[in-house]
Amino acid sequence: MAGPTAASVPVLILYIFVQRYVIEGVARSGIKTLIQFREDSARAS
Repeated sequence: MAGPTAASVPVLILYIFVQRYVIEGVARSGIKTLIQFREDSARAS
């Protein structure tokens, strides 16, 4: 029980520090996709 817990602690610490960049990346790619979808929809109509 202690082994898996000890192995997951470094991963959780890393995620806490990298979380900001993960969220920014997801938001940035989602916004680009949404803008592209709107442009394509506007051209089609």
